Amino acid sequence: MKRVFAPVTALVLAVTGYSLHAAGWLQPSASPPQAHLQQSSCDHSDSDAAFRHRTCHSHHWRSMLMVK
Repeated sequence: MKRVFAPVTALVLAVTGYSLHAAGWLQPSASPPQAHLQQSSCDHSDSDAAFRHRTCHSHHWRSMLMVK
C-alpha cells in the first residue's frame, strides 16, 4: 500500500505545480500592483447626516420623535 502512495503523491504535487505555473501564480512579478487614489469632488460635510453628526442629533426617526 505504501508503494502506491509515493507515486500518487509525487504525481499530485507535479500536476499542482504545473497548473499553478500555467495559471500564472508562480511567475515573479516585476513590481507589486500599485493602488490608485481617486479624489472625489463632492463635499460630504454639507449633507444632512454630517449636520446631525456635528450637532449630536440622533439619526433614527423613532429617536427623533421621542426626544423633547
